[in-house]
Amino acid sequence: IDARLYGVKHTGIGRYVQNLIIELGKIDQQNEYYIFGGEDILTDTNNYQNFHFVKLTTKVYSLAEQAVNPLVFQKYHLDILHVPHFNAPLLYRGKIVITVHDLIKHLSTGKETTTLPLWQYSIKKVGYKAVVASNLAKAKSVITPSAYWRDYLLEHYQLKSNQVHVTYEAVGSKVFSTKRRKEDSDVVEKFQLTKPFVVYTGNLYPH
Repeated sequence: IDARLYGVKHTGIGRYVQNLIIELGKIDQQNEYYIFGGEDILTDTNNYQNFHFVKLTTKVYSLAEQAVNPLVFQKYHLDILHVPHFNAPLLYRGKIVITVHDLIKHLSTGKETTTLPLWQYSIKKVGYKAVVASNLAKAKSVITPSAYWRDYLLEHYQLKSNQVHVTYEAVGSKVFSTKRRKEDSDVVEKFQLTKPFVVYTGNLYPH
């Protein structure tokens, strides 16, 4: 598993990768797993005897991940590689499974959707679409969290219906705890909020 995007510091994808690995370790003690990423992974996987940590800290969306990662992955003769994003290395020749959380950047485009200079954004956009198309073409399977994106992938790419799997994403058990509900009511009182209200913690992009 390419786990360089591990942990909540990497927002939604990071939480997905972290929980995927932690829960996988609980239910499978037979298969051997190689986890590629930063050393913070070790804290959560120390007790998993069938998990093997490989330090890999190439920057996400960089030339390094395209040049270095294939060599690292190839070294371990993996049966299958799971890249939990669209950015699998193009030169890797082993079997891959990728997770496509969404393709919002296919739909939300233009100069108002980026902080980059327009020329740089245009180059990056071409590269992004090429990597997505290439990895979808060679993926053994594609995981996506909603039927909407499954349908989008089947409509816009040459994929068979049995290649694309919807795995709905759950919430952590802490969401349902009594303690958390008490904390929520304290916040409402402290800031004198009137229900209903919305708390938004995402990036301030149009999408």
